[in-house]
Amino acid sequence: MLKTMGLENKRYKEKIRVTYESGKTKFDIDFYDDMPPVLEIEGEQTEIAHWIRKLRLHNHKQVTWGTKKLFKHYGQKVQKMSEGVDKIEL
Repeated sequence: MLKTMGLENKRYKEKIRVTYESGKTKFDIDFYDDMPPVLEIEGEQTEIAHWIRKLRLHNHKQVTWGTKKLFKHYGQKVQKMSEGVDKIEL
């Protein structure tokens, strides 16, 4: 559908995502090849702080990076889209 609207694929990176929710707080754990798992917590700042304490993550590095900076940090590249990827059915 997006391609028919004139949009073109720029980047591609496969991952496995596991999502949990508690109220309005969402926890996404992303698994990429050649990188450690990444936990993203989305929600109200007070709830995020609560879960960081409860999960004992306060001693772990916390960042607000986007995907591009995360990949750069781990020396990974986001792959250019190939013609074969255009055929993926969702």
